[in-house]
Amino acid sequence: MVQRHRATALHYDFRLEMDGVLVSWAVPRGPSLKPLERRMAVHVEDHPLDYFDFEGIIPRGGYGAGDVIVWDWGTWEPEETDDPGAAVRKGELKFRLHGEKLKGRFVIVRTRGGDGGKEQWLLMHKRDEDAQEDWDVNALPRSVKSGRTNDEVKAGAPAVWDSSAPAAEAEIDLAGARPETQPEFVPLMLATLADRPFSDPDWLFELKLDGYRVEAVINRGAVRIWTRNKQDAARYFPHLAAAKPTWINASQAVVDGEVVALDEDGNPSFSLLQDLAGMKGFAAARGERGATPADASSRTKEAHGALVYHVFDLLHYEGRSLVDVPLEERKKLLKTLMRDHPQVIYLSHVDEDGLDLYAAAKARGLEGLMAKLRRSRYETGKRSRSWLKLKIRREQELVVVGYEPGQGTHRDLGALLVAVHDGGQLRYAGEVGSGIDTRQRALFRRQLDDLVRTDPPVVDPPRVPGARWAEPRLVIRAEFSEWTSDNLLRQAAFKGIEPDKDPKLVVRERPVETEEAREAAEQKAVPATPRGAEAAKGPAAKVQAPEPKRRRGKAPKADPSGGPEGGVRLIREPSEVGDPAEAVTADELAALDAMTKDGV
Repeated sequence: MVQRHRATALHYDFRLEMDGVLVSWAVPRGPSLKPLERRMAVHVEDHPLDYFDFEGIIPRGGYGAGDVIVWDWGTWEPEETDDPGAAVRKGELKFRLHGEKLKGRFVIVRTRGGDGGKEQWLLMHKRDEDAQEDWDVNALPRSVKSGRTNDEVKAGAPAVWDSSAPAAEAEIDLAGARPETQPEFVPLMLATLADRPFSDPDWLFELKLDGYRVEAVINRGAVRIWTRNKQDAARYFPHLAAAKPTWINASQAVVDGEVVALDEDGNPSFSLLQDLAGMKGFAAARGERGATPADASSRTKEAHGALVYHVFDLLHYEGRSLVDVPLEERKKLLKTLMRDHPQVIYLSHVDEDGLDLYAAAKARGLEGLMAKLRRSRYETGKRSRSWLKLKIRREQELVVVGYEPGQGTHRDLGALLVAVHDGGQLRYAGEVGSGIDTRQRALFRRQLDDLVRTDPPVVDPPRVPGARWAEPRLVIRAEFSEWTSDNLLRQAAFKGIEPDKDPKLVVRERPVETEEAREAAEQKAVPATPRGAEAAKGPAAKVQAPEPKRRRGKAPKADPSGGPEGGVRLIREPSEVGDPAEAVTADELAALDAMTKDGV
C-alpha cells in the first residue's frame, strides 16, 4: 500500500507487507511508472499491519503529524528471492506490484546507509508492459479507499492515528465527528446510579473520583474552566486557569474531568478539596459575607500541588464536535493529546473487569466506580444510562432548609435540617449533624440566619423542637447508611457543599437495576463497526496479521554488505540503476530534511 502523506512536506509512504509488519519507505516525489526513472526513498520504521488502510489525521506532536490518504493498495510478489526480508537487509529487492495505480516490475536498492539514522534508497520501475512514459503522480491525487483528496480528508477526517500506541489500539475512528465552531461551554453528561457492580467486555470502568466536575475549554493558548452548571471554576481553582494549557497538545479543545485533592496516601479527599478551594463555608463559595473567593485563590496558590485535574473525556477537537464519536475513540484521542504535567492527568480505565476493580476500590476505601459503555455517545446536558455510578459509599445531595440550635461546642448550630425533591415536591429528609467542624458551624449559622423564614419550606413538615427554618437555597453533599421506611436519612454525615448546584434540581437518588440500565444503554449506543483489515474494501483486506518479528519504531540494522561506515553499496545492475548520485534532486534533499524533522 502507498499513503499520500502531507506532513511538513508532501511525500508518499510506500509499504510492503513482510515478516508480519509493513516495511516502509518515504518517497518525496512519489513512485513512478516511467521506466528506469529513479526516485529517492528513505527507509523508515516498520508499521503495524493495522495501519495499511488508515486514512485520516495524525495529531500535532505525533510521529509524522499531518493528513493521510490511502493513495494505492493491492498485492505484491518478490522476484528472485523466497526471503524478501533478507533481501531488504542486504540492500536490494526486486518485486512486482498488482495495485490499482502501481503495476509491474520494480527494484528498490540501498545507496547510502544510516546517515542521521535514515537509509537512502532508490525506487525504480523496470521496462515492461506496465511502464508508462507519460506518468504523472500529481494527476492521481485521490484515495483508492474513499475517493477523497488530502484536503477533503483533512476537512472531515474520520480517523486519527496514535503513533505512540500499540498496533491494536493505534487507529482512532472519528466517524461521527462533525464541523463545529469552538463552543464556549458544552453541557455536561451525567451518570445514573446503579444498584450493583458488574463485569462486561462492552464496558470500561474508571474510579469514581471524590471531587468537583470541571470542564476546560482550550482556545489558542488560553483556557477557561467551568463547573457543571457553567459557573466560573477559576474562583475555586485559579491555578488551572492562570497558566497556558501546556498539558494538552491542541489549539482548540473541550475537555471533561474532575478536580480532586489528594491526601498523604494519594487518595482523593473531598474535605481537603473544600479546604484548599476555600469552600468550607457557603460564603466562600458565593462571594458573600465571611470568606471570599480571594481566600480560595490564595489557598490554591499555596497548596495547588495537592490539587489534580483528572481528565477523562474529549468533547471538541480542532473545529470538530466529538459528542457523536464513540466514547472509547474519544478517550484514545484524548490520551494521545495529553502531555506530562504535575496537576493535569489523563484518567485511565480498566476494560471489562468491573468486579475486580470494584473490590480493589472498596479495599482502599474509595468512593466507587464509573461504568461507561464503550460505544456510547456523549449525551450533552442529560443524565444517561450509558454512564453508571457504582457506589461503595452511599451519598446524596441535599437542600438545607434550616437548622437546630446546639449546645456547648455546638452552640452555634446543632444539626442541619435537610430535604430532597421527591415526586415533584420538596420533602423533609432528616438531619445532618456529624462531620461539621466548629468553623463550618459558625459559617452555616450566619448564612442560614440571612435566609430565615417563619414557616418550613417542605411539605408535611416534621415537628422539630426549636427548628429555625430557612429559604431552600443551599446545597450540601452527605454520606449515609440507608433510607428509613419513613424516608429519612440514617447516620448522615456532612461531606461538603455544592456551591453551584441549583436546589430545584436536587432529587432523591434511587438506584436503577443494573441489568435494565445496561440493556437500555446498549440499545442506543453507536453501532459497532468492523476495524482494521477486515473493514477495508481493497485487496489488502485479505491480509492476516501474524505476530510481528520486529517492533515498530526500530528500523532494521544496515547489513554489513552495505560497505564500511554505511557507505555506498555495490549495485549489481548498473545498467538499470545508473549513477546513484544522479537520482537525488535538490527538491528531494529538501523533502528529506523536512521529513527528518517530522520524524517520518
